[in-house]
Amino acid sequence: MKKLQASALYFALVMALLISLISGSFILYAHSVRQELLHWDRSDKVVDNCFSGIALGLNQDLKDYIPTELDLYHQFQDSVKLTSKPWGVYETLTSEAHTGKHEFSKSVWLGRSIDESFSLYLQDRSKPLALCGKTYIGGPVYLPKSGVKRAYIEGQNYQGEQLIYGAVKTSQRSLPKPDAERIQALHRNLLGQFASDSVLTYISNDSLNVPFYEKNLVVRASAGEEYCTGFFEGNVILHFPGKVTIANTAQLNGVQVFAREIVVQEGSTLQAQLFATEKIHIEANCNLKHPSAVGLLQPENKSVNLEIESGSRIEGITFLINEVEPIRHFSTLKIHPDVLLVGQVYTNQDLDLKGNIHGQLWCKRMLMKTPSSLYENHLLSVELDIHKLPSDFLTGNLINYSNHKSIILWLD
Repeated sequence: MKKLQASALYFALVMALLISLISGSFILYAHSVRQELLHWDRSDKVVDNCFSGIALGLNQDLKDYIPTELDLYHQFQDSVKLTSKPWGVYETLTSEAHTGKHEFSKSVWLGRSIDESFSLYLQDRSKPLALCGKTYIGGPVYLPKSGVKRAYIEGQNYQGEQLIYGAVKTSQRSLPKPDAERIQALHRNLLGQFASDSVLTYISNDSLNVPFYEKNLVVRASAGEEYCTGFFEGNVILHFPGKVTIANTAQLNGVQVFAREIVVQEGSTLQAQLFATEKIHIEANCNLKHPSAVGLLQPENKSVNLEIESGSRIEGITFLINEVEPIRHFSTLKIHPDVLLVGQVYTNQDLDLKGNIHGQLWCKRMLMKTPSSLYENHLLSVELDIHKLPSDFLTGNLINYSNHKSIILWLD
């Protein structure tokens, strides 16, 4: 019998070791791939669950700030936590999904479809609506019992073929009321009352970006006059006890601003909600993108003013509301020529309208000032037309909104 050489035995051992290493590597690789696939499968599943939660949340009656836990498939494995909270005149919804150790969250900005479609609701104060120049009003509209007529002012006769291009209905002696709960929430915020929020001291050129699945971040300023030049985005509330001027270099995206007085500098571009108690002045050529809001809310017997200068555009909701009727002076919402408001405009005080509205207007009375006179319920070469509003436009929870919720923006 021929004996094997020691070198052959050594070679066989080395080969066996190499084969075992290679085989083990393949087995380990296969296990790693399987684990990675399981990981990605669970990750995809938790993302899908999160988006399913948002779809469910659109049809749920959720309580503000109170998380609601849902078991998606009734197997106690896939659950989502939904949290709804008001955000100015709109609302946000956050869906947090978790499967095992995997978590994923997403927030959306919600809006409502407009309930009843009409262009104008003019309170009945026994004065007709008078049209002059190239005014165009697309119906339906709500007008006083005295109706609508042609008029001649500033050397201009009414040039339209018909007075109202649509149905005419009769308005009431008082305006429809905005949502009382939303108004009260804005009142509290204007007073600086914010619940369960994080708080920072205001710095004019600060840079803050807070996701909506976190707590609201309230940035408080001092009582003096302030100047805003910073970058503020997301879940941020800026509170100014006095006056604030927003520079055209400031970047505000999605935030809320509360103050006694707000000035938006000429040429500014924002997507924000601005609320004040005494005065708001939007200078020329400003652009507030949808979904924005500009609102003046005065709870006392004071006259206030909201003014929007030429070339500016606001997409969203614009309103001026006096909770107590001023006795000695009048509050005025003044819209200059070449202004375009897209969405809803509401005031229970006087309106000086020289710009255009693609959407809906509610007002107590129209007062048009010219160099020669003051005219009540007269319109000169303006356009009011609900049909110019984009078909997919979504409004907030202030007035004339439906229960149908949809997503305006995906956040975070």
